[in-house]
Amino acid sequence: MTVDLPWELREAIDRCCESVAPPDLARAVADLSARYHAEAPRGHSVPYTRLAALAYVAVRLPATFAATVAALLQVRRERPDWQPRTLLDLGAGPGGGAWAAREVWDSVEQIDAVEADPEMIALGRELLCAAPDAARASVRWVRDDLTAPLALPPHDLVLLSYALADIASPATEAIVDRAWAATAGTLVIVEPGTPAGFDRINRARTRLLGAGGFVTAPCPHEGPCPMANSDWCHFAVRLPRSRSHRLLKAAELGYEDEKFSYLAVSRAPTPRAPNRVIRHPISRPGRIQLALCTPAGLETAVVTRRDREAFRRARKVEWGDEFA
Repeated sequence: MTVDLPWELREAIDRCCESVAPPDLARAVADLSARYHAEAPRGHSVPYTRLAALAYVAVRLPATFAATVAALLQVRRERPDWQPRTLLDLGAGPGGGAWAAREVWDSVEQIDAVEADPEMIALGRELLCAAPDAARASVRWVRDDLTAPLALPPHDLVLLSYALADIASPATEAIVDRAWAATAGTLVIVEPGTPAGFDRINRARTRLLGAGGFVTAPCPHEGPCPMANSDWCHFAVRLPRSRSHRLLKAAELGYEDEKFSYLAVSRAPTPRAPNRVIRHPISRPGRIQLALCTPAGLETAVVTRRDREAFRRARKVEWGDEFA
């Protein structure tokens, strides 16, 4: 799957970044990268400067936006008739979740974005001003820390996108509980596609199922995750790189692949995939091999040309899709 930024958002990011010298922005990108590769939880204890916030929207927002859109599109596939009107974006950063939700559902009319960092909020306001009138929703910014008790009214869609990684682990359970309490419809959690990111997703899954939630995606079942002890469940989305994006990352390729883990849990049972392709399909002459997560556990399906209809469908399947 390939997901690109809306052109309005890309141009708004470029305009904001024009206010700083390219060498300064490049150094801020390098500092941001070092910060994100640190083993300790990042948290909001290190506030963003304006320059650091610009570095984030220049090189990280395209990837987190793409991953969030990819996760939300899977929810829409399972709930094609669902039209959420209200969104609660927890740990909203510069508003990427608002853009992503509106990219998937134009029914979203009211957005509450909770973010602790004032520079992120200021930059998020600037970027959202670039949204076209047809896509502009009513956005209310709330400056607050996710680790603090929050009075959160119910929302149709609640989003925790790349937010739990910023929190020390003892506080994440309380944040998941608060997010679920504010969920009237579906809660979607997106994390980096790393073993640590998947571990946070799996812990949240166990907690939410224990609280009475129902998995919508990606899992085809509500039993224990069969990958929890030997592997980690993650997916990938491809995003095109702009010229400035390539320059800032000193990258040659015109794209990058963002790996992510995600979970969508709903208040009521919803349709869900009968199985999920959990690795890139392996194609060989006359056969396609698919690694599947199924209600019975992990399985390998081998589809050959002898089953012409199944083979035709298997050729179109991508990592993260279902395959009936």
